[in-house]
Amino acid sequence: MVSTILVIQHEETGPPSWVGQWLAASGVALEMLHPFRGDKIPSEAPPHIAGLLVMGGSMGANDDAVYPWLCDERALMASCVEQDMPVLGICLGGQMLATAIGGLVTRAPVSELGVYAFDVHDAAAGDLLFGPIARTKVVACQWHQDYIAALPEHATILASNANCPVQAFRVGQNAYGIQFHPEVDGAIFSSWVDDATDVVEESGRGLEEVKVEVGTAQGQLHATWKPIVQSWARMVHAYRGN
Repeated sequence: MVSTILVIQHEETGPPSWVGQWLAASGVALEMLHPFRGDKIPSEAPPHIAGLLVMGGSMGANDDAVYPWLCDERALMASCVEQDMPVLGICLGGQMLATAIGGLVTRAPVSELGVYAFDVHDAAAGDLLFGPIARTKVVACQWHQDYIAALPEHATILASNANCPVQAFRVGQNAYGIQFHPEVDGAIFSSWVDDATDVVEESGRGLEEVKVEVGTAQGQLHATWKPIVQSWARMVHAYRGN
């Protein structure tokens, strides 16, 4: 069985990468939208779509004046949440999901660039994605200067750390926002560092330090987040089966 999801990629340098590969191997077809190239974002998912994947990007979740298509993206995400369609928002995508449901995204006191640990909370117990790693500490690749500062009461915070109060959250049964980057391998991360050395230096991290950090952790990152993405793929198939 093949189910099709809509994927919003915000920049050339932000492809689905590992996440796309894991989804494809799980029988999920990716229908790509590139708003930065002029692709129109629909106000609601087309009838053949069974899920929405929204990637990261260097723009901010509140930069509507510069990137007017963010308004359309927010409307699409809100529509998908209303239908309880499977949604996975990664980094900027997670922040966009937060703003779509009435949350607040602001500049983070601490930028996270590299590999960071966070706690998966008791609230994740029984969750279809994060349940297997509830009450544990995990690591993930991070690249963000903004963060989700607040969420409405109907959202459930699943993971956090001292730097970032919302590393993962769920709204409804099927929509998830995450602050980290499960899709990123060492090569992609290194290209981000090379393209934004000023951002890394402002964070207080060393350029080569963070490259080595992500490269060394690739096996652990792959082992941790592949099963989570595979669980989301099963959620997509289940939605298509309704």
